[in-house]
Amino acid sequence: MKTAFVIFTGYNQRATIAFIRVLEQHGVDYFLVATGPGDTIFLTRYASRVAFIRENPALDEEHLYPALGCVAARAQGKELVFAPSTEALNRFFLGHRLHLEKLGIRVPLVGESLYKTISDKSAFSDLCQSSHIRVPAPIRNPGDCPLPFAAKPSAYDPAKGLAPVLVFSEQDRENLLAHPDLNQFYFQEFVEGRSLYLLLHLSRSGETTKFSQENLLQQPNGKSIIAAMASDFHLHPESECYISMLRNSGFFGLVMVEVRQRGEDYFMIEANPRFWGPSQLFVDAMPVNLFEAFLTDDGIPIEEPSPGKNGSRYFWHQGLTETLQAGLKPVFHNYSPNDLALDFPDWIRSDIYRRPDTIDLFTRAAFGGP
Repeated sequence: MKTAFVIFTGYNQRATIAFIRVLEQHGVDYFLVATGPGDTIFLTRYASRVAFIRENPALDEEHLYPALGCVAARAQGKELVFAPSTEALNRFFLGHRLHLEKLGIRVPLVGESLYKTISDKSAFSDLCQSSHIRVPAPIRNPGDCPLPFAAKPSAYDPAKGLAPVLVFSEQDRENLLAHPDLNQFYFQEFVEGRSLYLLLHLSRSGETTKFSQENLLQQPNGKSIIAAMASDFHLHPESECYISMLRNSGFFGLVMVEVRQRGEDYFMIEANPRFWGPSQLFVDAMPVNLFEAFLTDDGIPIEEPSPGKNGSRYFWHQGLTETLQAGLKPVFHNYSPNDLALDFPDWIRSDIYRRPDTIDLFTRAAFGGP
């Protein structure tokens, strides 16, 4: 092939490895840019594909362009395509798109303005409301409202690194009100219920590839998913509202929409137009998975799609152990600790890293070692 992907590793590593597995399966060339010598990619079978090791993780021209220049030299004339793995990288590449294209690096994302509309939490919430999609009720005064509630950064700011804050107690409220950037947050009710991800690839030609998952176990404070299973939410009429809205906005590419179901009602929580951590679930479960649709839409033919395995699970044992070691408790959605204990053999068999290509990474995380 005359195309190769440039993939930055070290962040959103689970999604990155799931994507690499698809590239390997289909013989698509790629080059890795590691985030320092401690990047866990060196514990995988893909260590030999590292073309550059970053000495500084800063996202600026001074530190990224040398890496890209090195990869371009290694590519020997192949067109390079940026793998949209993290929010920070996507924003940087979109902001430097014209210069990168001169270097022979293509950014397979929508325009910067539309990307921010989908990715920025407040802007996407407004878009959903204008399309009659339900969102959590707004809260005007976080100092005097019922608990729990959620505080969300209005827009993504890589310099500040603001993240959503879930407020469950009066101490949480006190901490939030003392936040130095409180004016950059907006506030909504906290919606309890089933946790769903609607996973989409919208092609430029109008085709839609879709999948969904139900999240059962998650790191606290709305962080990474630990355990999930395939869902049928993408077949529900509610999912069509999101597809139509995104199509009408001109969006194409990969996007995850987080949805909460409370009774018969569905609420949009946020969207991520990039790779997402539990990507291995759709890679394992779908007959034609979302990464394959992404490759096909980008002009890279897929002759033999992956077979797919009905009923596949997603599990990240490392995420569970890290939570417990930090003295925290994972969050259960429509699931219980007893369910987890009884089902644990099935979960551990599905661990994203307990596979031949990443077994050293799994062993290091599970049992320690050099």
